[in-house]
Amino acid sequence: MGRNCFAKRRNSKPAFCRRGKNRFVVPGAGFRAARKPRFNVRESYATVRVHTVNHANAPIRIVADDREQAGGVIGELRGRLDVALEVRRLSVGDFLVEERFVVERKTLVDFARSVVDARLFKQATALVQGSRRAVLILEGTSADLGAGGASRESMQGALITVSVFYGLAVLRARDAAETARLLVYLGRQAQQFASGSFPRPGYRPKGKRARQLFVLQGLPGIGPERAARLLERFGSVQAVAAASADDLAAVDGLGETTAARIRWAVEEAPGGYEVFAQRENLKSLK
Repeated sequence: MGRNCFAKRRNSKPAFCRRGKNRFVVPGAGFRAARKPRFNVRESYATVRVHTVNHANAPIRIVADDREQAGGVIGELRGRLDVALEVRRLSVGDFLVEERFVVERKTLVDFARSVVDARLFKQATALVQGSRRAVLILEGTSADLGAGGASRESMQGALITVSVFYGLAVLRARDAAETARLLVYLGRQAQQFASGSFPRPGYRPKGKRARQLFVLQGLPGIGPERAARLLERFGSVQAVAAASADDLAAVDGLGETTAARIRWAVEEAPGGYEVFAQRENLKSLK
């Protein structure tokens, strides 16, 4: 078992095992440890980019397990024009969103019962061992908590285990309608993230001049004061991007080094588009 392993025997409560890196003990599995797979955000959304149409009105592709017919979520999804729904048997999870996210839906009553019989941890293990990002949606209100037979403390402990140690993203929904909306939101944001149009966080300036200054401050070495000088000197962001290194260096407070960095940021390698165009013309002649 190992000197540093604090795992208990079969049917005991889950315990963290330090026997290996990124390992944890699954209840009901004896001393067997399951490895938690790593999820690379860049690789994940690079894969989504291949499969997702870069269009704001593209339907969200959702596959629902056929055993979820009575849950009400499939009925909610069928009534949406922005969803391309397919119902078939899934080996893991209840829903598959944009071929990238596998979602397990549980009512609070079922969640409590699955904690009592340790079914939750077996399902969580199957979810995280797959190649897709796993999400758990808990559906219900506080009025449902007492019907499952599990104490509040044990449910909180189970949530810590599946979210922190298993790595499941946990979302909350009031009812089937809200679960359906969460699935749509998840798919829409996956499309936006993959296409590079994910909302830019932070300050959003209002007015044309404020936006121009905001854009110019994205250039290397340009802060608020230098951005104002550039806009005063050249009149527009387009004129700044087209200005030569000598013209940029002539602006008070910039200098040759900053001017060269700006040109490096806005310039395209010479011949890049020309070579591409020539290749396309040759293809059209064949």
